[in-house]
Amino acid sequence: MSAPVPVSTWHELRALVAEGGCAAALPASVVVDGPVPVGPGRSLDVMGCATSVRFAPGVSQMFSVADGGRLRLAGSLLVTPGTGAAPLLSVDGGGRLDLDCALLARPGAPGTPAPSSCLVDCRGTANLGPCSALDGWVAAPSEAEPSPCALRVSGQGAVARMGGGRVSGCTSLGTEAAPGAAVQVLDGACLLIEAGSVQDNCRQEGDGVLYGGGVYVDKATLSMTGGSVEGNRAVHGAGVYCVGRGLVEVSGGRIANNRALHRGGGLYSTGTVLLEGGDVADNRASFGGGVFNAGTLHERSAVVSGNTADSGAGVYNRGTASVEGGSIVGNAADGVQGSGGGVYNTGRLVLGEGIIAGNRALYTGGGLYNTRSGTVDVDGAGLSNNRALYGGGIYNARGRVAIATGDIVDNCANSTQFGGGGIYNTGLLSCDRATIVHNASQGMGGGIYNVGSVRLGASGLSHNAAMSGGALYNRGSAEAERAVIVHNAAGDMGGGVVNSGSLELAGGTVAHNSARRGGGILNAGTASVVGALVGRNTAETANDFYNYLDDGSRGTFTLDAPDDDPSLAALGWCEEGAAGTASRFVLDSEERRLSAAPVWEVRFMAADGSDPAVTLVEPGAVLDRPDDGGTDWVDDATGLLWDFDEPVERDLTLLALDPDVEGELDGAGADGDGAAHRDAGDDPEGAGAPGDSGAGPRAAPGPRGGGRGGAITGAIVIAATAAGRISGRMRRRGRTGGPKEG
Repeated sequence: MSAPVPVSTWHELRALVAEGGCAAALPASVVVDGPVPVGPGRSLDVMGCATSVRFAPGVSQMFSVADGGRLRLAGSLLVTPGTGAAPLLSVDGGGRLDLDCALLARPGAPGTPAPSSCLVDCRGTANLGPCSALDGWVAAPSEAEPSPCALRVSGQGAVARMGGGRVSGCTSLGTEAAPGAAVQVLDGACLLIEAGSVQDNCRQEGDGVLYGGGVYVDKATLSMTGGSVEGNRAVHGAGVYCVGRGLVEVSGGRIANNRALHRGGGLYSTGTVLLEGGDVADNRASFGGGVFNAGTLHERSAVVSGNTADSGAGVYNRGTASVEGGSIVGNAADGVQGSGGGVYNTGRLVLGEGIIAGNRALYTGGGLYNTRSGTVDVDGAGLSNNRALYGGGIYNARGRVAIATGDIVDNCANSTQFGGGGIYNTGLLSCDRATIVHNASQGMGGGIYNVGSVRLGASGLSHNAAMSGGALYNRGSAEAERAVIVHNAAGDMGGGVVNSGSLELAGGTVAHNSARRGGGILNAGTASVVGALVGRNTAETANDFYNYLDDGSRGTFTLDAPDDDPSLAALGWCEEGAAGTASRFVLDSEERRLSAAPVWEVRFMAADGSDPAVTLVEPGAVLDRPDDGGTDWVDDATGLLWDFDEPVERDLTLLALDPDVEGELDGAGADGDGAAHRDAGDDPEGAGAPGDSGAGPRAAPGPRGGGRGGAITGAIVIAATAAGRISGRMRRRGRTGGPKEG
């Protein structure tokens, strides 16, 4: 760059350029009486130092850059806008503008109409550097220019790159529906935000329906890898408004602290939005505080947090949305409707590996609210620590929610009447392999409250709590096949399940639940229990089953099993008669035909002292080995090696032999030094004495160091943990067993 030539008037600058000059320094004050053209092949550098710029009557343009021309502005200009409709700076296709200059707009004299032009209109390339600023542009639409703004990038191939600087304090005085006054990206153009900010722009001084306070995108692309869009205002899309076939890609930066009166505080889109990084945070709107989507939305790695709205504080989806990663956390639906703290869905929503956590709603759906027209498919997502009056994790309002896999953990419903700590369902709900743990309701249904239709596959419901129905409170239709319902608690009724609708349990486990009445299941509707493992539940009245009898309209249990099944006597059962009839306990073998059977508990104690694994099995089941077959396991009650082809007929604690000790087995048998040797009469299987060559079990040596407190220690840990992993393997009698001991 050559040394700039000082000029004293705008006329001198035009003459310098006409003579081939390529660098100029503006005076302290200048009056622009016409645009300076930068033609093809020409390059012009202009420096201003707090230069005051005014315009002659009817003039509003300073420079025009033609195809092949380049203009660089540096320093600062204090601009009092002109009265024309032409932009202050225009760049044709193929032209280039390098802006390292602060263009600071100043109001005109009292009574002077607001300009109806743009500051920068780019159809070529514009680069905004770290020292650039487009500030304070207040414009009024006109017939010649219906949507003036600070920066417009339009046309196929046009590109504006923000490497720093700011676009701030720009406002429209329009009274009709119009795009925003800060940045407009139109008709095939692209805006790249790498640094800098679009901030504190306002579209709310007029009475019109105004779109896009920060960035307006129409059939164009916004790509954001850094910088910020923050503090903007509008009716819709205060931060970013994307319409038509527009595309918004966010992989970095922040869209934050924007406020929309109606939809989309951070971002409003009817186009396509890719959130692959960055933050959408602390925005506000009536609907969609963070994002309002009526097009296509993909979230992969972004964080949507701290947004507020009446409905859909994090995301309001009316189109198609997928969350394949990232997180929607700490949002609040705290307005009049108070629904969908994390997500409000009326369209199609797919939740992959993302996280919806720590959100809250004043009324319904702390994590997710799904309407009648909405469909939700969950495959791997986690919803945790969400709060609402009803449906702490999910509120499904007559829509469809299908959970293939996913965790519903530590959610809470604050209602003392209904609840649904994990899920409140009035529509269609299916949980194939869901983990629903540590949820709570002050009313009903710590895990699930259902008045619609719910189907549970091999899902785990554990450590949930409620006043009634610790895991499930069913008033509609519920089917469970192979579900594991363990370690839930209710203050009053149904530690595992309360049913006043239609309930079918096929297989699965109901165990270790607790309540005042009906520790396992309390039924006041129609229930069918076939092939389930039921036992180890506790209650003041009826450990396992509590059945209401009324006028025939409720309190019907169908429980089928052979009459001579000796395991039935272990089930705790109570029936309550109609009003005025005393409650009475009955023997199951006499009054009911049951296939629900008590369960045995098997603890595997590892040799390394790690926490034991615990599994529940039915009587007669054959255990799978918990390892590759290289470890011997000892029955703690008998001291004998456990035969994994042997059916389980009692509680077991199996101790893994330390490999260092296992080598002593044969010697211990010969010398009589094994601490756990038993006589043949002590062997419940009738095995021969140790040392016999028969097929009986071998005696196992005692632990090294004297006593079981050495290497084989650990607290009892149930496999259904707060992290949501339900484990447990079983095989029925007659199936192929595990590897046999040599």
